[in-house]
Amino acid sequence: MTMRVPKRSPSVPFESYYVPTDGTASLEDSHFYLEQFLSNSSHEQFAWTYFFLDVPQGSAGALIHVQLKSDKDLNYELYSKYGGLPSNDTWDYYASRTSSSNGSVFFSLQNSTDSDMDLSIFYAKEGTWCFGVKHPSDTANSQTYMSISLQGCHRNCNQKGVCHSSVDESGLTFYSFCTCDRDHGGFDCSDELVSPNGHIWQSVFLIASNGAAILPAFWALRQKAFAEWILYTSSGISSALYHSCDVGTWCILSFRVLQVSYLAPTC
Repeated sequence: MTMRVPKRSPSVPFESYYVPTDGTASLEDSHFYLEQFLSNSSHEQFAWTYFFLDVPQGSAGALIHVQLKSDKDLNYELYSKYGGLPSNDTWDYYASRTSSSNGSVFFSLQNSTDSDMDLSIFYAKEGTWCFGVKHPSDTANSQTYMSISLQGCHRNCNQKGVCHSSVDESGLTFYSFCTCDRDHGGFDCSDELVSPNGHIWQSVFLIASNGAAILPAFWALRQKAFAEWILYTSSGISSALYHSCDVGTWCILSFRVLQVSYLAPTC
């Protein structure tokens, strides 16, 4: 069995990590040395070691994140199953160095190499999960660290957004979501919507388009229609300031204040 340890200053209420309950793993570290827990068998080529963890009530919107990092080529296979023991034939999700059950939209295997494995199970059911590590019987020459955690936003929104938490209509379940910056999208902000060069050109053309107010302002000034001249000039300037903030170039005030100021004359 494993023990759930809440994270300090979590971004969402249910964030935590799991460590084995036998006392050999430190509660201060989110990872533990895997080989000391592996089963040894001299009769079989491969052996199994199981880790049980509980996803608490109210955190069905969370994801289970598992990492394996080794100093050698990772010769382990990882099986997971909800409510029972996984095996070669019965499992919900599976991952190894060369293949995985990546066909599921609720499973992601990313940034894995010959010595690292990084996988996530999205919207994990509340209740008991079991992770089975299938490994060679002789693991004396390996040093592998394993971490199992319950997280909110996948990969912390890839540093391209902010992770938020909310409660469903029943008031019983927390879930999390990313608010991405202007140039990224997707559930974890991993999709680039606008390239850096595209963002520059978008900003230039959008801000420069406000120069269209120059012609009516010049016409009004020549006609000595000073009220119209003030209206056209102030509209062009305020629109340029609004759009320069909207595209993230420069903000004279907070974007929310500029939205109210910009939209107020049209209300």
